[in-house]
Amino acid sequence: SVIAWSGDNPCAVVGNGLVEEGDIAISLGTSDTALSVIPAVPEQPLPFGHLFPHPTLEGQYWSMLCYTNGDVTRRGVRDRFFGGGESVAEGEVVDAKAEAEAWKRFSQALREAPPGCSGHLGLYLAVDEITPAINAGTDLLASYEADGDLKEVDKFQTPSLHAKAVIEMRALAIRHHLGKLMPHLLDRQPHKQSTTRPSGGGTAAQLLVTGGAAVNTDILQVFADVFQRPVSCLENSEGAAFGAAIRAMHALRPEERADLVTKIRGLSSVRATPAPEAAPIYAKAVAMHARLEAEALMHRGRF
Repeated sequence: SVIAWSGDNPCAVVGNGLVEEGDIAISLGTSDTALSVIPAVPEQPLPFGHLFPHPTLEGQYWSMLCYTNGDVTRRGVRDRFFGGGESVAEGEVVDAKAEAEAWKRFSQALREAPPGCSGHLGLYLAVDEITPAINAGTDLLASYEADGDLKEVDKFQTPSLHAKAVIEMRALAIRHHLGKLMPHLLDRQPHKQSTTRPSGGGTAAQLLVTGGAAVNTDILQVFADVFQRPVSCLENSEGAAFGAAIRAMHALRPEERADLVTKIRGLSSVRATPAPEAAPIYAKAVAMHARLEAEALMHRGRF
């Protein structure tokens, strides 16, 4: 047999559990990445993202959205409003205890601020963003009313709003961009039967979250509420290497493909479940975030 091989990202798609149509995996790290399984390419090209054939699902594709303002923005908000950000000289050891305490205060603030951040939004751009292409600069803060009136503001009244806004920024952006890429796949309905799925379908689309920030259950709760999906985390931290092994098995042991999805899904566990009452709040917030992003592109966009 001749097997077409590839790099780490396609292998990570399988290793991170993206094995059915509509599955989404979000990595929260130095940069943030959103991977998703889609049934076809969009009819019109989008000004962001990358599309590839799926490694194991014949006739389907996976998308990749990359965001440069990941951990640098979350740590920036933590340091400014919750301490723990004292700079150290090269070679010095970071005070792990102080960092842990700062994250505890950050998490407490996340719990204090309500879903939707009381009608507040923030674009925290510590470095040049690529999805979409917006130049780095001062934070773009805004508030909106029930009638949809969006206005920029100079500051938020409490630090807890910044904690919530910087996490919601990423969740809202990914939901907005995936909505443009595959709007009909962002619901919570069970998969329809499909001949392309080894399991035969019938299971709900997954939302998996990985990366350093995935250890924080308060952050996971925001993503569960924004997407209205349970958030699962994989026990395996070597997604690319694990995915490469799965791809080898998929190619060389076709008799085991029928149980592949079930086996992979058994390796993840649910860490956060969505609050149904947050659904209309975040539906509004996604639309408001899209407007704020469009205004940022007009004034600070690179293209």
